[in-house]
Amino acid sequence: MDKIKENTLYDKYPEFLKRKCLGPESSCMHWGICVGDGWYDIVDELCSEISKIKGVYAEQIKEKFGELRLYLFFDDNEFTGNKMEIHDIVKRYEIKSSKTCEITGKPGTKQKVNGWIKTLCDEECEKLQKGKISQNARSTRL
Repeated sequence: MDKIKENTLYDKYPEFLKRKCLGPESSCMHWGICVGDGWYDIVDELCSEISKIKGVYAEQIKEKFGELRLYLFFDDNEFTGNKMEIHDIVKRYEIKSSKTCEITGKPGTKQKVNGWIKTLCDEECEKLQKGKISQNARSTRL
């Protein structure tokens, strides 16, 4: 994700995303939000919803097999929510990401490109297959 967009999320959800300040031996958030710009709104909405629950923090945000993945850290001393409800919220956004181009945010489908499964719109898939990788695509660590 573009660093400006990523920093915007850190500013909007400082408590929920606070584990980014930990080293790589303590939290995968150290590596940042590892998705394309096309999923910015999805990540923003998900953080907004989950950040309202006390005692739960983002442990890792990334793409895997063409879907958004959010791994969470629960502080047992603070957590007051229901883990099944949280699981259902996360699943809803995983499904949404599987229908949204990770690069552009347009409607997309899971496609195999150069050995990777990515959710892309047809236009971006064609570019990647032809080796025409946009600046935005590079930021997704393709």
